[in-house]
Amino acid sequence: MTFIRSMLETLAKKMSVTIRRISFSILIVLGVLMLTQLCFVVQDRSSQYPTQRRLAPSPKLGYSTEQSGVGAPYPKCSHILTLRMGGRWANLVMEYASLYGVIMDNKGFGIKPVLNDIMKAKLQVMFPNLSIPSFKEMGCSDKDLRYVTSEQVSAGILQQKWNHLTLSLPIYWLRKRYIKPVIDDLKQNDFRFDLKIVHYVQKGLQGVKEDFLKNRPKLNQAIFVGLHVRRTDYPRYLKTHNGTAVTENYFYKALDMFRDKFGSSVVFVSATDDQKWVEAKFSKFSDVYFSSKMDTGKIDPVHFDFALLSHCNHSIYSYGTYGFMTSILAGGHVIAADAYSVDKFLAKDFAKTEKGQNWTLIKDPVATS
Repeated sequence: MTFIRSMLETLAKKMSVTIRRISFSILIVLGVLMLTQLCFVVQDRSSQYPTQRRLAPSPKLGYSTEQSGVGAPYPKCSHILTLRMGGRWANLVMEYASLYGVIMDNKGFGIKPVLNDIMKAKLQVMFPNLSIPSFKEMGCSDKDLRYVTSEQVSAGILQQKWNHLTLSLPIYWLRKRYIKPVIDDLKQNDFRFDLKIVHYVQKGLQGVKEDFLKNRPKLNQAIFVGLHVRRTDYPRYLKTHNGTAVTENYFYKALDMFRDKFGSSVVFVSATDDQKWVEAKFSKFSDVYFSSKMDTGKIDPVHFDFALLSHCNHSIYSYGTYGFMTSILAGGHVIAADAYSVDKFLAKDFAKTEKGQNWTLIKDPVATS
């Protein structure tokens, strides 16, 4: 009996050890399963608001599911701020920057910026990394909008209780106030150019540099100055706003100012909506080159010229959102036309700010003579 009892006790000890090992293994398996499930949940949440980069938009733009400082989260298709697009290509770029800026100015209030589907598609041709989604990407409708005015935005309506799911800024909402604080952020992120466009722009600038330096053996560098000449319908527009179009003498003065500043290393790259006029006025200068002579890789000239001017070191332009935005994106020194109109002028206001300290406004010598 003593032998049997001893055998049973030994067997019981072995079974206890085995059971503990099995229990420990089961716990490990359960832990792995729980971690896997958690990963799927996190992944599902991160793809709730799809973007071109397939990353969740930054919480600073209002996509966090909880409103900072307020207890309850907002449903996906509510607390949306959009705008009514208007104008040509550069207007769309400036409108995007304005929307981005007003969201940043009101961050912490759970506001989600969303673009019109057509506007998003047009901008993505140039900028594939836009962080603001379209209504289609959000899975939301843009059919029921309540428009707010600039005065209401300035008065703080976006930080008050919303009685509407979606608010919309008005057409042609171009606001320097909101663009200035975010332009560096946009240049590093949303306004990174499409790689194909960058390739052909760099190819064009390299070709200009090689041709420019081959007859100047004492030089080893080229300083690029973008030259944007806005014409066609703009003189008619200026007349309706008590303004006068600049002449070629304005540009000649600006060219000389850059030559004096940077010496013989400066080279000008022109882009225009009136190529015939530009070639007639600037072909006599050996340091002026034309975007129309470059290999654009069949890229839309509007997009190619915009990227080309934005990749220069410095800028000259007369007026309009196209030259204004390319000058901001290029950085460096900027010369713009002064007093072409009695109305508010983008360059004149921007030049008064800290970011506009390298901006110089000059008058047309003919207009002031």
